[in-house]
Amino acid sequence: MKTYLHTPSTKTLVSQLENNSSQWLGSLPLSQISFKVGQTFVTPASAMVDSVQICADAIQSNGVVELSFHEFNESAHSWGAELGKSSLQVARKAGDSWLKFDLGNISLEKHKTYGFILTSNDALIAISEVAWGQKDSKPTGEEWSIRSNEKEEHFFNYFSLVYRIGICA
Repeated sequence: MKTYLHTPSTKTLVSQLENNSSQWLGSLPLSQISFKVGQTFVTPASAMVDSVQICADAIQSNGVVELSFHEFNESAHSWGAELGKSSLQVARKAGDSWLKFDLGNISLEKHKTYGFILTSNDALIAISEVAWGQKDSKPTGEEWSIRSNEKEEHFFNYFSLVYRIGICA
């Protein structure tokens, strides 16, 4: 079942608001394994970005979440230069909540690919995502993940985090 999440009122450059699944971010209790997640996207227009909002299905443990914002090289399928960074203290909470990462002003060019990476050394969060069916019309971009006990990054074009890229008014 897909649901569409209500979002705070902010001008948006690009977003993906469908939700039917979750992806772990952060450190598993009693384990040495941690998860990093991210998302790439193509900009439909040039704009000054000031924030990234991520929807969390639940925050299982308190901690600090860091977001880094990058250029993304599609031909090499790799993260490019870091354009901005933000961190946010989160507290245990059940139910949906939007996590807003303020970035200042980052200039993005039309039709270029960018992305963000989320990390945490102490929090554990169920990040909202959607698993696309074969017949779904899905936006451009890929979900990204890696576990601390793996060397290889994973990119998925049939998954997407639930996010909003906020622009300066």
